[in-house]
Amino acid sequence: MCNFEYKSTIIMEPRHGTNYSTIYYRQDPEHREQLAEYIKLCIEQIVKALSTDSDAADWATTPLKGFKRVGKPNRSPSDILEEMLDEVDGKRRDGRPKDFAKAPIDRWNKLFSNTDYTIEMIKR
Repeated sequence: MCNFEYKSTIIMEPRHGTNYSTIYYRQDPEHREQLAEYIKLCIEQIVKALSTDSDAADWATTPLKGFKRVGKPNRSPSDILEEMLDEVDGKRRDGRPKDFAKAPIDRWNKLFSNTDYTIEMIKR
């Protein structure tokens, strides 16, 4: 498990047609960069392991119970990895990196519970 600091959370109001709001972790740029680098390193290690094990590769593409999406099949481990890469690469309109959303981190932690890949967000 790795710990990452954040300053505060921001709750975005529900958009038209949704009944949920999105929570974001507001971080200093250096803490955001540390989290982004950690996620990229984890994904690199996971992809390397998946490329050498056909059973693991099959697992990575299989939709999992408890990882629902509205109107689509459940998320697979590969979907969760892609979501996290999207979070790492996310930019605001002005080009600065966007804040990490809480939901993808929660899904990541659920998928990798009891492993060294979990992420703990600590308010400072």
